[in-house]
Amino acid sequence: MKDYRYIFNKFITSYYFYEGLRLTIAILLPIFLLGHYDLIQYGTTMALGVLCTSMPDNAGPIHHRRIAMMYTVGLIFLISLICGVLAKGYIIVLVMLAVFSFAFSMIGVYGTRTGAVGLACMVAMSINIDQRLELKETAINALLIAAGGAWYFLVSTVVHRIRPYKLVQQALGDCMLETAEYIKIKASFFLEDSGLNDKYKQLADAHVLVNQKQTLVREMLFKTRSIVKESTHIGRVLLMSFLDTIDLFERIMTSQRQYAALHFHLSDTHLMTAFGNGILKLGNELQLIGLSFQSGVKAPKSQFNDRFILELENYLKDTKEKHLNESNANAYESLEHILDNIADLQKRIEALQRYSTYDPDIVTKDKINTQNFNEYVDKSDFSIKILFDNLNFDSGIFRHSIRVSLAILSGYILSLVMPIGHDYWILLTIIVILKPAFALTQQRNKERLIGTIAGAFIAGILLYITNKYYVLLSILIVCMILAYSLVRTKYWLSITFMTIFIVLGFYFLKVGEQNPNDLLKERVIDTIIGSVISITFLYLIPPKWEKYNMHDLAVKTIQSNKSYFTYIAHAFMGERFDTHTFKLKRKESYVALANFGDSFQRMLSEPKKMQQNGDYIHQMVVSNYMLASHIATLAALKTDYKNAYNSSSFETIIKNTTQNLQYCINLLNNTVPPDFELRKLNINTELNLLKEDISRKLDAATTDTPIHYSSYMEVVEQLEIINRISIDVIKVTRNFHSV
Repeated sequence: MKDYRYIFNKFITSYYFYEGLRLTIAILLPIFLLGHYDLIQYGTTMALGVLCTSMPDNAGPIHHRRIAMMYTVGLIFLISLICGVLAKGYIIVLVMLAVFSFAFSMIGVYGTRTGAVGLACMVAMSINIDQRLELKETAINALLIAAGGAWYFLVSTVVHRIRPYKLVQQALGDCMLETAEYIKIKASFFLEDSGLNDKYKQLADAHVLVNQKQTLVREMLFKTRSIVKESTHIGRVLLMSFLDTIDLFERIMTSQRQYAALHFHLSDTHLMTAFGNGILKLGNELQLIGLSFQSGVKAPKSQFNDRFILELENYLKDTKEKHLNESNANAYESLEHILDNIADLQKRIEALQRYSTYDPDIVTKDKINTQNFNEYVDKSDFSIKILFDNLNFDSGIFRHSIRVSLAILSGYILSLVMPIGHDYWILLTIIVILKPAFALTQQRNKERLIGTIAGAFIAGILLYITNKYYVLLSILIVCMILAYSLVRTKYWLSITFMTIFIVLGFYFLKVGEQNPNDLLKERVIDTIIGSVISITFLYLIPPKWEKYNMHDLAVKTIQSNKSYFTYIAHAFMGERFDTHTFKLKRKESYVALANFGDSFQRMLSEPKKMQQNGDYIHQMVVSNYMLASHIATLAALKTDYKNAYNSSSFETIIKNTTQNLQYCINLLNNTVPPDFELRKLNINTELNLLKEDISRKLDAATTDTPIHYSSYMEVVEQLEIINRISIDVIKVTRNFHSV
């Protein structure tokens, strides 16, 4: 029950539900109000404008949303007008369908939001293309659609004015929830000693989700002037909360250890289980805080305090006294460092709990670093050159646009040959199913079929059981809220609820006094036809397969990890360490790794013959993830201990590791022969010399210059592990390159 309660609370407090509720209210109010004056047909036409304008109003910077909505209102008005005036013959209709569908698909090259504007325009086109209205009726229809769009724009703007930080709070809370899931996967490394490779894959997949959430919040915060300029206390708290969440995620990655060795050397104790349970509890704490941020209420006070850490510390100390020997000394030393990380996580989680109170005494302007936040977000580029550069078959968006145009033309022609009733249902099915990526199109196709059939079945049962107006109306409203709330997370379920409320809506409107059973059949048949057409053209004009992206993504991932490592490692040799630059390097590494992992996941959903080198790519993703994790661990040592452990003695191993990663990049770029032999370097000898050097420094250290041997040695060990992983990356790269 606890899991179900968590899922319910996560959904009910999310911005998805918030958007669904807002859209439902915006659609129903004009229908109810105009229906009261027997003008319900005007209300339903306005509802189309509301629906279209809501499409680009997804989470993001408010000024981006407003601009997109304004463009949408103007475009759907023009499209409705043009379709009504010019669509007088089948030839003209076919030409307009081809031109509009191609053009509005191509604008997706400028990003997700512009793609949503294009989708809204195609929806308006599909419904208006075959209206056959008189000029006056056409003008009224276009004005009503635009009025619906303007009404939604007003609703969205007013809601934001009333609660300007609500969406940011919900997105930030969602980011914390995904980070908490990441922590729980980390805990499983301690709780189980099997399937470590699968766990690394789970971590890599979770990293993709965390990165997506972080990117969204970063866009919303850093592109909102009032927050970046710290003009309000709530804005400052949200900004600090996000920065601390990013650092918390970094700290989680720093707990990267040799887990198999830890389980082997500590198998006669319960320490790994105790540590795993402790990390798991911290994940649960962060979940509660994430839910609190989403709902806008104060998070419950943490159940853990310094006593929690003290108990774990005492347990480690007692067990160490009983079982410590020469063979497991390093394992106990690693657990001591992990305990430090857990203590740090606990303090950060307690800080986030305090932030949820928005207490005026918590955050001051002085505490926020005056950085150029624009460097952390991608800049939008709407130059015409981008569009022209994509007008070729090497462009995935160009292929998609051609595919959509031909599929829509085929769907329209088929609807003329086989008139079933609601012809635009076929076109709408094609529009919403076809996506630039093969995996997403295939998934949407399957889920839309399942959702439509399930929704039609449930709607039929409801209409058979009762015909009471208020009962069916209540069900319709609930289904609308759920359909629009789930459309981005559980698409098949969203379509199920959508089918139910559409059938009930037509039942209330009694369009043509149609039998509900006939309406259900038409809905299912039209969806099947649209689905078959979509999949047919997906194979006839295939997308740019993900396997062709793997090479560039692999190169970019290794390059970003190399840059990240080089900057951190050179700081241990006394070079300048700037926190701002470090965070940019960290972001570039994490984003590149997330993009690589995400593309790999999409490739796995493509046809088997298009999944070449799948095993090697998987190894490449996991190896680079492990590399980034250990670099993060090294970075934490630098941020924690500043200049305490700088040494020119690190140069050899750092240089060798950098050389290894550069070799991988050169190999992938075919700038070095595959049989090129790397310069052999006896790292063990170098490390022994380094450790002896550290020992001599420790012997010479005075009480005025204290140096912690274990921490200094951890720097050496992390450099050693990173070097070993770089050698693994070479092996994977050679296999990847040779196939």
